[in-house]
Amino acid sequence: MLKGALIGIGGMGSVHYAKYEHISDVQLCAVCDVRTDMAKEKTANKNINIYSDYQKMIEQEKLDFIDICTPSYLHAEMSVFALSHGINVLCEKPMVLNTKDGKLVQDAIDKSSKIFMTAHVVRFMKPYIFLKDAITSNRLGAPIHIHFSRISNTPTWSWNNWMLNKNHSGLTPFDLNIHDVDFIQYVFGLPKSIKSAYHELDKDTDYIHSDYIYDGFVVSAEAAWYNSPVEFDASYRAVFENGYITYKDGKLTENGNIINLDANDKKEATGINITETDGYGDEIQYFINCIKDSVKPSIVTPKSSFNSVKLIEDTICVSEKI
Repeated sequence: MLKGALIGIGGMGSVHYAKYEHISDVQLCAVCDVRTDMAKEKTANKNINIYSDYQKMIEQEKLDFIDICTPSYLHAEMSVFALSHGINVLCEKPMVLNTKDGKLVQDAIDKSSKIFMTAHVVRFMKPYIFLKDAITSNRLGAPIHIHFSRISNTPTWSWNNWMLNKNHSGLTPFDLNIHDVDFIQYVFGLPKSIKSAYHELDKDTDYIHSDYIYDGFVVSAEAAWYNSPVEFDASYRAVFENGYITYKDGKLTENGNIINLDANDKKEATGINITETDGYGDEIQYFINCIKDSVKPSIVTPKSSFNSVKLIEDTICVSEKI
């Protein structure tokens, strides 16, 4: 039985917490959150110790792993501390908010020899696995153009409004856009060049649109928080030499035909800017299996997660400000 702890049980932490009910051979024995009253309420009737200090929790509990679901600017320090104490780490995306911190985490991974995985959930979501399989198999021919979109209304629900603090969240490039940018570099690697436009947070709207140029095709990605009552939407349109695949409003089609993926996870009310939790259970189970089997993750490697941070940095660097 693996013993684990969750750091952060707010919006995303609550999604992770719910998934542990279905993860076999794991005991979630502790939860850390500065809002201890909320943590106690969410874990009521469970044999779970509550902490407000993650370092104290790590030092007092006998843990095999921790699951970090805190604001993004805390990911680096928490990951390094846990790894230095010989604990495996699952860390919500992004891995870090800059490549400087990314190198610190990589060094800590190398020194500890423990398992570290960034929770890039899109890599585990069935509509995106379907798209990756179509690309790698070449069954529809070479890609011509793929467009990813991920938009929502401005997340004013975050605790102390941390998501609208650039130093804490990285805004849409690191909060929303990184989902699709990560998937792009996971499948295609780093691009030859980038063209981008970025409307940095103004009047509670933050928007980025980028073209990633590869040999013979372009992949584009947009992400936005709009200061208007738009519903969260994640979608893509992929056009190939011999067909196309679309994912929109939760519906996946190939050449106009609906594809039924028989997803086990149903849509759930989360209170944050995701409308379904497909993939979260699979990514956590994959991480747990890696610990059990003493195998480093291959679907999400530290190097690949670092490259996603670098690609976001490079995109912002070349972006035309609008």
